[in-house]
Amino acid sequence: MRKQHRNVIRVAVLVAGLLMAGRALAGSLDPTNAPGPTMHTLEEIYQKVSATLGPLEQRTMTPSTIFPAGYYSATDLTQVDTNFIAGNIRAGVSIFGVAGDSNVANTASGNAAPSDMKSGTKAWVTGAEITGSMPTRALSATNDTVQAGYYEASTLSVVDSDLATGNIRAGVTIFGVTGKPAVVDTTSGDAAAGDLITGKQAWVNGAQVTGTMAVQTFSPTSAVVDAGYYAATNLTQVDTNLTAANIKTNVTIFGIAGSLSTTPAPVPMTGQTNSYQVGDDGNYKKGVAWPNPRFTVQADTNCVLDNLTGLIWARNANLGGSMTWSNAIVYCEGLTYGGTNDWRLPNLRELQSLIDYGRFYPALPAGHPFAGVVQSDYYWSSSTVARVPGVTGCAWGVGLADGPVNGGAEAAPYYVWPVRGGQ
Repeated sequence: MRKQHRNVIRVAVLVAGLLMAGRALAGSLDPTNAPGPTMHTLEEIYQKVSATLGPLEQRTMTPSTIFPAGYYSATDLTQVDTNFIAGNIRAGVSIFGVAGDSNVANTASGNAAPSDMKSGTKAWVTGAEITGSMPTRALSATNDTVQAGYYEASTLSVVDSDLATGNIRAGVTIFGVTGKPAVVDTTSGDAAAGDLITGKQAWVNGAQVTGTMAVQTFSPTSAVVDAGYYAATNLTQVDTNLTAANIKTNVTIFGIAGSLSTTPAPVPMTGQTNSYQVGDDGNYKKGVAWPNPRFTVQADTNCVLDNLTGLIWARNANLGGSMTWSNAIVYCEGLTYGGTNDWRLPNLRELQSLIDYGRFYPALPAGHPFAGVVQSDYYWSSSTVARVPGVTGCAWGVGLADGPVNGGAEAAPYYVWPVRGGQ
């Protein structure tokens, strides 16, 4: 670099000398009779100029931007001015071949104040060095106030360990932490300990409540229902006496329609209404009047309730066909129909109770709901004819054509009509 600076000085001195020579001399340096142009040395030029104008003044370069005319010896500008170094030149600029230092900058555009810088740090702003005064702060787990200042990089959940999913309400996110589904606002709750089953727990209005509701069971010996929790059950299982046969006809208890007749052995009307002579049945029409309706179909069991007697009959009057009297009893005792198995063969009075003596083919009340009624033959009753020693056994049967009663041999084939209920 110094060699480069010396060359620059030499050129400058040469140019200056030539210019001075050109201005001072009226004529050419060459003889007028010279055959052509002649190249002169610097010394020749110096001698020529010195002979004409006098010797050039010997100059010495100084740390100034003004250079008077004269002769300057070869030199290095960095030796003329010791401040002419890279550290004194702005970055990105090169002066006479000296490139500026990367750390030297024009700070005129800075506008930071000490409070804008971390405490103890330094920087240059508009030509002046400033020292930072910004305080170093730390977040507090006990205060939500964030004071102005410098904060080290951190995670909020580290600052306050309570910033966790289990502490945030469902559906809410605080600083990126999502609330737990089980965490809810319980202010709408109004249940008390007595509203919860004993041992069960729940949250109500910010407090955990433990249930005190008693667990109860129904008793077949008491109609009292104490307050408390009852498991799902069927009352007919709690008390097996809750059956239709134990409930009065036309009365329903807990959904069970009664079939028990409470009339003190009344004699029902025969159904005959026509009178053929004064004093006959049609004239007096004695007996208990039939209810209206006389029969009620139990659709869920396909059985028929007789509202006069409380007896329940199979709706199908021809379930088993014809058979002997003994087989008829066995058949009814083993029958399962309409969801029950407490069927039996009706006695004579029960079978006769179905007869309407004012009708025939069949001799049953008008509008009866029965199906499969055999009109041309007899139906067995469970009642036997009084036994005579040495005589084959007979049993009573009732004909459905017009209601006759007949004592037939037990081996005869009569039809069967099962019944249940009654007293």
